[in-house]
Amino acid sequence: MYLWWMGPRNNTSPTAPAAGRLVCIPDGKSYLVGAAPLTIGREPSSDVAVHSEEVSRAHAYILRTPQGFLLVDSSLHGTYVNAERVQAQRILADGDVVQVGGHSFRFELRSAAPDPADLPQAHPLALFRRLNNGVYVIGVSHAGRSNAFTAAWITQVSFEPLLLSLSINLGHFSYPLLKDSGVFSVNILRQGQLDLARHFGSESGRTTDKLAGQRWRPGRLGAPVLLDAAAYLECRVTGTTPAGDHELVLGQVDAGGLLDPDAAPMLYSETGDLDGSSALYPENF
Repeated sequence: MYLWWMGPRNNTSPTAPAAGRLVCIPDGKSYLVGAAPLTIGREPSSDVAVHSEEVSRAHAYILRTPQGFLLVDSSLHGTYVNAERVQAQRILADGDVVQVGGHSFRFELRSAAPDPADLPQAHPLALFRRLNNGVYVIGVSHAGRSNAFTAAWITQVSFEPLLLSLSINLGHFSYPLLKDSGVFSVNILRQGQLDLARHFGSESGRTTDKLAGQRWRPGRLGAPVLLDAAAYLECRVTGTTPAGDHELVLGQVDAGGLLDPDAAPMLYSETGDLDGSSALYPENF
């Protein structure tokens, strides 16, 4: 919950400066305060992530209000401005030094139009978490061996023919099964199937038969179809291309069906850090 500044009311409509920014001391990295609140905290997804035990997960916010830029403190150990502890909230002035868990930032006001270089910056994790996807279980089978794994990096790329792309790690146990068979299934999970997503995403097919105990059957192309999914697609590989530490697989959709027509699909944002990907993002660009 945000605490909004309740200043004196009059018949005028004060206007906040065009832009404000928080500049890290001493590295000079800046964070623009725009229409949305600028979040400061220990979480990597915070706009300003400060790694210190003295910093709360949601430590403070800076909000743009008609009266100016308001710093709201919601921390346990306190937020300081010019070495003085903030008592719940405080309007910031140009040049104020904001101290959070031993880290110092200078607040600057900009009355002119902001420079493009001052566009707000964020931790890559905070940005990529906002690129939402569905959650899927990819089924593969070859030479009597079957496996399935949880994936989110899937998207449609063509209408004619119907194509989708799948991003897969080359070190994944399922990769050679997919490559050798040339087919795969996309099982679309529904909301509430977090345990199923965890099951297929947290164990390796090298040591575990992940399909044991699950309701499934081979599809028309031979890849596993989960009978408890909301829907499924069956794809034939038409091409691959390297993509960093993954490979993009193009699949032409040859068949598919609805297993639960009324089900809403699960979104990647519902899984939190189930895949442990927060540890894989760089600190900055």
